[in-house]
Amino acid sequence: MWARNVVQLAYGVPGILAYFLVFYAMRGVRKILSTNFIVIYVVMAVSNMLTWLNAWIYLKLTDESFFFFYFEWLKEHAWIS
Repeated sequence: MWARNVVQLAYGVPGILAYFLVFYAMRGVRKILSTNFIVIYVVMAVSNMLTWLNAWIYLKLTDESFFFFYFEWLKEHAWIS
């Protein structure tokens, strides 16, 4: 299971960093780009980043014994009802 996490981090972290690089580039050319395009792109990128983070935490880390305490705590202290 450890190898799956390493593989997901190996492509996920550079992907997230690339999104931030694109955000920085879009900030520099925001006068040229349409405001609607920037808003749609940012919403799409943020939803992609949150989806990746959610999948990594709840699908990959549940198999790691080091994080069992965290998932047991989540079962006892649900903050979304």
